[in-house]
Parts: sequence; structure tokens; C-alpha cells
Amino acid sequence: MKRVITIAGWLILLVATGVGLAAVLIRTIQGLGVTNLNYIVPWGLWVAFYIYFIGLSAGSFLLSTMIYVFNFKKLEPIGRLALFSALIALIAGLNFVLLDLGHMERFWTVFVNRNMWSVLEIEIHFYVLYIIVLLTELWLLMRRDLIRCAEGSDWKAKLCGLLTFGSSDLSEQSAARDLRIVRILGVLGIPIALGVHGGTGAIFAVVKARPMWYGPLFPIIFIISALVSGAALLTFLLAFF
Repeated sequence: MKRVITIAGWLILLVATGVGLAAVLIRTIQGLGVTNLNYIVPWGLWVAFYIYFIGLSAGSFLLSTMIYVFNFKKLEPIGRLALFSALIALIAGLNFVLLDLGHMERFWTVFVNRNMWSVLEIEIHFYVLYIIVLLTELWLLMRRDLIRCAEGSDWKAKLCGLLTFGSSDLSEQSAARDLRIVRILGVLGIPIALGVHGGTGAIFAVVKARPMWYGPLFPIIFIISALVSGAALLTFLLAFF
């Protein structure tokens, strides 16, 4: 019975993936015209998903700082999971932003056509810094595991060997050094993560045409919701996986 449920689950996942890829292909070929968005409703479901996943990412990262910055030992088992969840949620959120662009192939122009007075421009800088912090912290925490994994001869070992970037030190001193660097990155990452989701709230807060959004509390609301949703995500992952 368990095998049947597993197979059924995979089939449902494959069908859903196929439908999703077909929808993305239609969106890519036909543009935003198929979404029925207009000047009255300029933001659709993709933006809602973007906000949701960015909140999950920022919340998960901020919870990881409880371990690596504030030294909450009881939460240590979820440390790497929190950072990995933050990275995956961030990638998912940014992909939804990509889908919402009229011309997805022009995303790179934001790094060329600069406008430092734009909230969106500032937000993009936070995203770049945030990605660097997440990847560096994850690599430092997984470095020794990658070195051990690279000792084999199969394809996994070769992949791990590439991801070590030439590092081979398994000493306790190197592990302690890694944790010190992770702590520094965590301290630097706190204002960056606050800027990531608080900045998302600021995008809404400056929309004067929407009285319910327009105001200084929206960034704070987004940060608090990120902490709650990040905690909920990690609770779910620990409970079911």
C-alpha cells in the first residue's frame, strides 16, 4: 500500500510539473498578454508568490542567526536546514519575479541602467549581497562534509570534489575558523535580510495609489511576517521530513 501511495505521489508531481512547464512555455512565447493583467490590476499571483517565498527565505535566515550569531545551542540541529531553506525559497521567489517581467531576457539590464533613488534598485543590491552571504555560509558549514564525500570514486565524489574548491583541511582548527567566519557573516546578514524583506514591504509602502499599503508600517509588518513564516516552514520540515 505504501508503495502505491509513493508511486501515485510521484505521478501527481510529474503531471503537475508538466502542466507548470507548459504554462511557463505559453507565458514565455505569448508574453504577459495571456495573464489578463492591466493598469488596474498590474500585479498578479506571481507577485503574491514572490512575497511569500522571500518572506520564508528571510525568516529562515534570521532564525539561523539565533544559532550561529546568538549561540542558541538547542536550535543547532536546524542550522544548516534553515540556511538551505532560505536559499531555496529565495531562488523560488526570484523565479516568480522573472515570470512577472514583460521581457524575461532583459533582466540583466537592471545592473546596467542604474537609478539609486529607486526602491527596486536598492532591493536588488540587497538580493545580491544576500545570495553571497547565504552561499558562503552554507559552503563553510558543509566544507568538511564535502571533503569527506570527495574521497570516493563515483560521480557524487567528483561533484563534491569540485565543490570543495581545493580545500582539504579537516582539522578542528579549520572547523572553528569556519564557524567564526559564519558568525561574522551572520552578523552582516541580519541587516541584509531585514533589507531584503523590509525592502519588499517598502515597495508596497510607497504605492500612494493604494491607501491600505501607503504607510511606514508595511516594512515592519513584512519583517515580522517573515519571522513567523520562516519558523512555520522549519517546523513543517522537521515534523514531516
